[in-house]
Amino acid sequence: LTYARHVQAGRFPYTRVSHNIELPQAPPEPADVLGKIAGAADAGKALEDFSPQHEGYKRLKTLLAQMRGKGDGRKMIADGALLKLNAKAPMEDARVPLLREKLGLAGEASDLKYDAKLAEAVKKFQRANELPVTGNVDAKTIKELNGPPRDKSIDMVVSNMERWRWYPRDLGNAHVVVNLPDFMLKVMHDGAQVWTTRIVIGKVDKSTPLLTETMKYITVNPTWN
Repeated sequence: LTYARHVQAGRFPYTRVSHNIELPQAPPEPADVLGKIAGAADAGKALEDFSPQHEGYKRLKTLLAQMRGKGDGRKMIADGALLKLNAKAPMEDARVPLLREKLGLAGEASDLKYDAKLAEAVKKFQRANELPVTGNVDAKTIKELNGPPRDKSIDMVVSNMERWRWYPRDLGNAHVVVNLPDFMLKVMHDGAQVWTTRIVIGKVDKSTPLLTETMKYITVNPTWN
């Protein structure tokens, strides 16, 4: 039920982002979700049907899988004893060279000491990934280090997929899409772009609202005051 709600209406209410958003964000009825799963030959496919079927969303989903897949085959830090700083007698561990490599620190492969420089790099990593900042390499830190790399490109794709979930499933055969990041408006008809033009959008303190609405009229050459 939670997965179906997340992919249909989003993982969180957009009011946490801005009060200048007016989108449907309609979660599915629990009975509808259970009924569809119960009568489906493939429950996973039935759940995916609650996702947006727009081409833009599908392309983002494919791109996200490709970006996350780049980490396949990477070296994994093995689980083991807790690594922590001991100034008097530094701990030695066979995982230290790989740990140093993942954190972007230089060092000899033969150097197995968990020293102050490495502990500080671990603290920085923990702070950036919202883990308890201890400087100790525990199971949670190892799991995060072995997980898919976090970067702004992946975060951008994920956030745009979330925004697609807020929009209505049916945009109509003829519709207008305004894409704020690239300052463009596109007129779509039967899945094809028939016209496009540059646009002017708001600023941070006067942002352009996100909305979906049936167009009733168009003002040509409006006054700018």
